Amino acid sequence: MSEFEVRVITVDSFTQCRFGGNPAAVIPEASAIPQMYYPQIANEINLAQTAFVDEIEKDMYYIEFYTPNREINFSGHATIGAFYVLGRMGFIRPIENGKKLVHAKLKNGQILDVEIEYDNYEAGLVSILSPEIIINDKFSDIINKESIRKLLKIKGSDISAVIIGGAFQEDIFVSLKGKEVLDSLRVDPWALRALNERTGTQGLFAMTEEIAKPKLHTYARYFSPLFGIMEEAATGSSGVVAGKIMLDKMNMDKIEIYQGQMMKRPAKIDIEYRDGKIWLSGHSRRVMDGVMII
Repeated sequence: MSEFEVRVITVDSFTQCRFGGNPAAVIPEASAIPQMYYPQIANEINLAQTAFVDEIEKDMYYIEFYTPNREINFSGHATIGAFYVLGRMGFIRPIENGKKLVHAKLKNGQILDVEIEYDNYEAGLVSILSPEIIINDKFSDIINKESIRKLLKIKGSDISAVIIGGAFQEDIFVSLKGKEVLDSLRVDPWALRALNERTGTQGLFAMTEEIAKPKLHTYARYFSPLFGIMEEAATGSSGVVAGKIMLDKMNMDKIEIYQGQMMKRPAKIDIEYRDGKIWLSGHSRRVMDGVMII
């Protein structure tokens, strides 16, 4: 059987510092690869998510996402990282300065607006326009302060609110009374997995309720044992929902979410209201650029 090469570029998303943020792999020009190999490639790379991406028409990029053991519809940090790679390495034609609008087409047909900021022809900040964010109170009989208190191993008085919501997938959002409580969490992975399976939610996003000044930021942690994620350093698809919750509560336009500190992989997720719409933004760093022999 003849061999062929697959270019693999890895990035750390939602960070500008070495060894920070959330790692992802990007496979550019993926249409040249037989799709049957996508799951095995992602498993071999063994990062949280691998993005397979290719231009299908001018400024429109088809993108698929795989974890090491399954395909998923969307990954926020892998999308931020993928479009940073496409912009930084010339797969997207650069502009000298300003914002360039391109589009990501997901496997389910959904099309997302993506902005890439350029400075002297170099790509930097990448922003994604969030689809509609749905907040609801379903499953309140089983997802409540008492059930969450038990699986996080904290006191009920440490919890300000428990919310179900999502833009790309539904998660459990827990607002906590202080960073000390957030840092002390000891999640019961089996209990959380069972709760996610029972309710069709993907994970749990815990955040501090206060907004620290002057930078207007909050702290967060994310857990999704159902998807093999004991903890994640930066979670864009959930962070955008958490950001909306906080912005609406505080009547603000911008907020920074700091995540990954407990993993020693600091990350920063920027959430902003623009013309009544929510944008998710972040920087990335290229880490490796190589070839996989298949």
